Formats: sequence, C-alpha cells, structure tokens
Amino acid sequence: MQVTKIKTLKESQSRSRELPRFAAAGKVRAMASPKTFEVHLFLGSATAKESAGLEWTPGADYSLLILARQPEGEAPDEALARRSASAAGWMAIKLERSRRLPATAMPEGEALRAAFREALDVGSAVVAYREPLRK
Repeated sequence: MQVTKIKTLKESQSRSRELPRFAAAGKVRAMASPKTFEVHLFLGSATAKESAGLEWTPGADYSLLILARQPEGEAPDEALARRSASAAGWMAIKLERSRRLPATAMPEGEALRAAFREALDVGSAVVAYREPLRK
C-alpha cells in the first residue's frame, strides 16, 4: 500500500476549549455521560484539487480511505465522509463501500493507525494513495 499524507477536517471539530474555564468557575454542575464512538472507514476515489498537496496531480483521480468518527451504532454517514475529503482537498468524491471499526481497533500499517487515532481525536482523517488511478 502506498500512502503518503493524512489530512483532517478541522472546521467541524466539536471539542470545546471553553469547558475547563467554565468548570473551574463552577458554572458546570453536571455533564452528560460520554458517548462511545467508532470509526467508519470509507473506501472511495476522488479528484485532487490543488489544495490536496504537492504529492498529487490536480485533476487526477486517486483512491482514498476516509475515516470518520461517529457515535456507536449509527449508520455510515456518507455526507460526513464527503465533507471530510472535500475539506482535505478532494472533489468528485465517489464512495464504494464502508466498514465499521470499534474504537479499540488496531489497523495494520503505521499510516492507517495514525489516521485512525486522528479520526478518533478530531473527527476525521483522509488517506490518499500516491499513484493516480488508471483511466
């Protein structure tokens, strides 16, 4: 497997940096129970935009793995996967299939493990193969 770069969706991060300040001020009395998450792994292809990075030729099609964190038990959110890939510099995103991975999964390969950890941490990650798809 040839993998070079991982990009993440930063715009939709839901982590709040304000919570510790409110908690320290005593303004937060009770918090909802934490949700259990899993990662949905989408296999797809997309066309690189210039913002995808120097490693990819703009206008060429590449295979992608899109990892999206979702609450446990939810159906695969294809719209979230597409938004994640678009924010990472891809367009004309085609999803072929998806697979659900528990938060305790250990994917093979360092690039996939790093993408998995990043998806759990910030919500999504995109792994693009180096070689363009042949037409």
